[in-house]
Amino acid sequence: MRRRFGISAPRVAVRIQLPWYWLLMAAAILVLALSLAAWALRHTETGAAGETEAITESQRLRARIEVLDEENRRLRETVAGGERQIQIEAATHDSVARQGRAIAAENALLREDLAFFQSMAPHPGDGGVTVNRFEMEPGLLDGDERFRLLVVQPRERGHDFKGRLQLTVEVEQDGVRKRVPVPPPGENPARLALEFRFFQRVEGGFRIPSGAVVKRVEVLVMEQGVSSARSSRTFNF
Repeated sequence: MRRRFGISAPRVAVRIQLPWYWLLMAAAILVLALSLAAWALRHTETGAAGETEAITESQRLRARIEVLDEENRRLRETVAGGERQIQIEAATHDSVARQGRAIAAENALLREDLAFFQSMAPHPGDGGVTVNRFEMEPGLLDGDERFRLLVVQPRERGHDFKGRLQLTVEVEQDGVRKRVPVPPPGENPARLALEFRFFQRVEGGFRIPSGAVVKRVEVLVMEQGVSSARSSRTFNF
């Protein structure tokens, strides 16, 4: 009795006996906790991997931007060089065009001078003043016409010629031809006055009715003190 119930008696443990479903619920909670822990671990690893991938993608994009910036800089330099080349070519073209116009104008003057010197050569039986050439072009306003001509006399005459020009312009309007004197009656003819030793260039203008077309111009050379024309020449257009 003393060994069983006394101080030397064996220890006795009191345990609560749980129902089986409580044990099943505790196991389920433990499994759920382990699943949550595993999911959290995978999520953490995925997040870290995603962050690493994002950093890698950012670095790749930054490198791509640097490459594009460099390419853009080279393209800008190429475009600027092309623009400079175009400007140089345009300036060269303008210079060549100006030189061409200057040469054309010089050639025209040379042709006029050649015609003048040819007209100054003595011709058998030619002892009078003649109109060497006549050129006409439209003016700035409708109905305005500008003209240029060259009057020469042979060298053997040896004295100054004084006189004036008289033009008769024949125009056609609506199928009807009209004659327009230049200068008109009553107008001072001083602008067509002549006074020269060998030649004289004359420039002038006249007006014709609006819509009319010049068909013919007759040029008379009148000498001072002489009622009849010294010479005449007709130019057809």
